[in-house]
Amino acid sequence: MSLQADTASVAHDEFALEMSPEAMNNPTQFSLFQENFAKYMPSAQKTKRYEHIKRLRNAFHEYNFDFTSKVILCDETAHARASSYLYEFELEHVKKAGHLSIIYYAGHGWRSRDHDPSREAYAYDLISEPARRGDAPLPKGTFIMWERAEHILQEFKHDHLVILDCCDAGFLSNRGPRHAFEYLVACEGKKRTNEPGKHSFTTALIWALKKLKSEAPFTMLELKDRIERYEDFPTEQKPLVFARADHIAGPISFAPVAK
Repeated sequence: MSLQADTASVAHDEFALEMSPEAMNNPTQFSLFQENFAKYMPSAQKTKRYEHIKRLRNAFHEYNFDFTSKVILCDETAHARASSYLYEFELEHVKKAGHLSIIYYAGHGWRSRDHDPSREAYAYDLISEPARRGDAPLPKGTFIMWERAEHILQEFKHDHLVILDCCDAGFLSNRGPRHAFEYLVACEGKKRTNEPGKHSFTTALIWALKKLKSEAPFTMLELKDRIERYEDFPTEQKPLVFARADHIAGPISFAPVAK
């Protein structure tokens, strides 16, 4: 069922997977989103990321959305655990009328480098460290194969919105409109995004969500346009929206949920 303009009675749930080379001391306080923490990250940088996530969580709380998160270690079970958690989350909400699942990811990502012929043309990986030219393929299972995660979500017929704040996310435009998903991504293909801070996509997203709340309902295209108007957002960075095919459903809209 499509999310209609009047969303006062529609359930929204946010899901996040958190990839980390080591367990967080208190992951529950960052219950909203996925962060991909690079190995050997200085404590000050981790703290900055934590605060970044917390502010975004609070922005979505103002819309009365519900949230779930999981921590995933970057070992050989990373993809399997992500798949398991996605199934668990979707099954929990599958019978909710008018349900919208929002999957948010902020961290490292890049088109696949493993040259696996069994993967699709738009194979894309969520990884624990920045992708660099000449990098060797990562060990199997230690990264999330996003196109396969998407297949899990596709088994469930309610609406899905995917928000990706990671490099090269525009590459996923190659996936085509055949899936009943809508995407909001931070940048074009082969482009980089900024670390957490005043110039980041997520900071602009927080600002835009707060500004648009009084104008709700609004579409993802309207959200993207407002993100680009944030005063510290880089002018050379171009967020993108991959809309659902017209014959599948209309655009997803956001509005605060009545409690």
